[in-house]
Amino acid sequence: MVREVTWTSPKPFAKGTTRTLRLAGGSTLNEVFWAWEPNRRMGFSVTAASIAWLSGLSEVYEIAPLSSERCKLRWVGAASFPGMLGKTEPVIGPIFRSTSGDCSRSLSVSPASARRPLERGRHTQPNAQCTRPGVGSK
Repeated sequence: MVREVTWTSPKPFAKGTTRTLRLAGGSTLNEVFWAWEPNRRMGFSVTAASIAWLSGLSEVYEIAPLSSERCKLRWVGAASFPGMLGKTEPVIGPIFRSTSGDCSRSLSVSPASARRPLERGRHTQPNAQCTRPGVGSK
């Protein structure tokens, strides 16, 4: 779980931006963004980690408008592990894909649910919205 994010690049943020994440337990991840397209696509990779069991991690988020009120979020992540743990990747991959699909379904937001306060056990954001590329970007 992420406890703190420190942006280590000056604004304005763009491709090449870096940040450091402090995780629960005190571990840290240094990341660099290789895609920075607000309201459309964000991608980053871990460049250094204080976690011995992680040798690589990358994620990309893509947002595709479906209508003026809906969008589709595509999230792809890849991780690699050193040594013997790396041999478990063929087993971990399908488990991760299954649980991330459950997470994606729980993020679905409709205009009506976006106006309701968060309820216990719900994972929607009260202000979640989808904007066209370039709209609302700075």
